[in-house]
Amino acid sequence: MEKIQVISGVDYNKYTIEQKQTIARALSLAGTIKAILDTPILTEEGNLTSESEKIGIDINQSLIIK
Repeated sequence: MEKIQVISGVDYNKYTIEQKQTIARALSLAGTIKAILDTPILTEEGNLTSESEKIGIDINQSLIIK
């Protein structure tokens, strides 16, 4: 993203389609990482939480290439 900013500036409207896709992928990845970090993985008993299972399903669905 930094390289895109250096080459094309900060005006998103002037980015090429490839640059916009790169930004979108980076933001998607950042959002996924944030969701994972904010979600408890295991219960006190050591079982998978329903929240972490849902996040896993959501991540898998977002990675499917359409």
